[in-house]
Amino acid sequence: MDNDSLFVEQAEYIAPSDFIEWSSDHPNEDVILKKLTQAGAKLLTGPRGCGKTTLMLKAYNRLNKMGSGGAFAIYVNFKASLKLEPIYKSKANGGFWFSQWMYLKIYEGIYKSLIDYKSKEKPDFHVALAEVEKIISLLELGEVGKVQDFKKELTVYDLGNLRTSLQLCENPRNT
Repeated sequence: MDNDSLFVEQAEYIAPSDFIEWSSDHPNEDVILKKLTQAGAKLLTGPRGCGKTTLMLKAYNRLNKMGSGGAFAIYVNFKASLKLEPIYKSKANGGFWFSQWMYLKIYEGIYKSLIDYKSKEKPDFHVALAEVEKIISLLELGEVGKVQDFKKELTVYDLGNLRTSLQLCENPRNT
């Protein structure tokens, strides 16, 4: 481990190789992780720094290791959403750009999950990972004018169709 990572405390910034070593266990971790890795919506609440992200990342990693019968875990962190606040003040369509940013963050999470799952599948999302990352970065910098060339308006409908385009089998590692 290099000295640059010694002072990182937030789970989302710790390298995956250091994550388990640097994180501590919650007293009810087994019960919480079991619930988080089962079907259905979950809500974790608590003050900053109490371990919500750590538990979510542990659940993500557990599902990734299990390759569990059709479950395809995706981790998305919307922490940077406040960076888009200036767009609301300067652009009449700030809500549109915020929703595009959220959809792009989900696409980014899906791409990263495919990498983590070591999937050989090359899904056709009509937007490449490099383009997703570039647009996210531009939006977080408030550079909406530089994003105007992005021709594809993303919608909830597009996300709903991803399951079909991914054609996930029962074990995504075999795709």
